[in-house]
Amino acid sequence: MSLAAPRYSAAHYTADYLRLKGLAEKGNANAQHSLGFMYFNGQGIEQSYALALHWYGLAAAQGLEHAQYNLGVMCQKGQGVAQDFVQAAHWYQQAAEQGFGPAQCNVGNMDATGRGIGEDLFEANLWFKQAAEKGIVEAQFNLGLAYEAGRGVKKDETQAARWYKQAADRGFSRAQYNLGLLLEDGRGVPKNEAAAAGYYRAAAEQGFAAAQNNYGLMWVEGRGGLAKDPAQAWVWLSLAAENGTNPAARDMVAQGMSTEQRTTAAQLLADRRTGKVPTPTVATTPPTAPGKAT
Repeated sequence: MSLAAPRYSAAHYTADYLRLKGLAEKGNANAQHSLGFMYFNGQGIEQSYALALHWYGLAAAQGLEHAQYNLGVMCQKGQGVAQDFVQAAHWYQQAAEQGFGPAQCNVGNMDATGRGIGEDLFEANLWFKQAAEKGIVEAQFNLGLAYEAGRGVKKDETQAARWYKQAADRGFSRAQYNLGLLLEDGRGVPKNEAAAAGYYRAAAEQGFAAAQNNYGLMWVEGRGGLAKDPAQAWVWLSLAAENGTNPAARDMVAQGMSTEQRTTAAQLLADRRTGKVPTPTVATTPPTAPGKAT
């Protein structure tokens, strides 16, 4: 969750402040929002959550959706004001009803968890879908989760794969991992271990522990188009263990490695940590028969 930012160059912060303050004091909503953003971040002026809230509040009261969203973020996080999920939900709703995608996603999150609003999974998915269709990757992922689990919507793994893929192809690691699981198992899409390995690796490269673990296991077993390679397996299972997964698989692989393989693996891990290993592109094989969103 990040604030909606106005667009201007850092070189113009001081000049902008003087210009924007004059406009904001005359009631210009866009200027009020921009001034609030400057106070929030301390750009060219002393940082002040209180003044950010003041200017966001004036712009939000005039119906500016970016300001309404930013006010919701500050209420939700307790920045410059006591944490208040009810007020956060109110301002998110105001922006969401104007079609602001990030706010629609956040309303969906609040409906799904019951924070600030009564829990309503069906309503949450309606908001997630509106935000997902605007390209909000978190909403695309959340909609995929809902379809996979049948939460507030009829279970449909084909639709889950469709929405996961949209988020995965834009680099959302949790979606990459979940899509990998579907592809590996052949749930909602034709079984495709090579594509699964590609998505696991894409998520693993971002430090997603479960994906690192699954990618390492594919190297152990020689699946997903990968040749069996204890050294590569140990590298990825080591990274997964460092990020919190059970180290049992890594330790089992280590027990069967030769001295030469251990040396190779240690060098591979060192190269990866120093950035000497190039980042691969994700597998291009897509899930098939995605259908239309329902």
